[in-house]
Amino acid sequence: MFTRKLALIREMYSESIRMPGAGDIFRAATGQRQAHAEAERLARAQHQQQTQQPPPSSSTHRFTPPTTDPSTITNPPGSAYLPVPLPRHQEAQPPIPASAPPAPTAAPLPAQTSTTSPTTAGGVEYAVPAATADSMARSIERLSTLVADLTAANAQLLRDVRARDEQISARDEQIADRDEQIAALSRENKELRNDVEWSRVTGFLEGHGGEELGGR
Repeated sequence: MFTRKLALIREMYSESIRMPGAGDIFRAATGQRQAHAEAERLARAQHQQQTQQPPPSSSTHRFTPPTTDPSTITNPPGSAYLPVPLPRHQEAQPPIPASAPPAPTAAPLPAQTSTTSPTTAGGVEYAVPAATADSMARSIERLSTLVADLTAANAQLLRDVRARDEQISARDEQIADRDEQIAALSRENKELRNDVEWSRVTGFLEGHGGEELGGR
């Protein structure tokens, strides 16, 4: 069970590092987050500009007299005056306000002290905060340390199992030797028992035969 968990952790760690396109996926996700943040910042700036712009007032514009077409002006009979046409730029010029408030500008982007700029597959560069890179590096370091500790623990367990296997093998050999000794003793005991039985039979036959010869 412990070995399966360790193998699973190793596999996940290897896949997270060696997966094709892992760097591009990370950079693309970072770029999307920054683009979303930039869009929100521009939307807030536009909203602030719309809310801070004052409404148009009649007192802020100059009075513009109505223009008269020179072709419609007629002089009285016998008058020596001729109609003077107005310049073209004065005819087409719109009324100029007396004082226009300056347009509010968007808030400046917060400066980042230290950033890295990875490039996505499309060639667009995105700025990654150094804090994020440091946090990822620390996470990878902790994961590497955990994997190293688990590897060392697994190696120790393997050594313990091998030592126990060697002890079991030695005990099995001792048991086999004892079994051989017991079998040898059993054979010897059987031979001794046979010898005793044979000596009894032989002694009985010899004694019985001597009695018959003496009676005759």
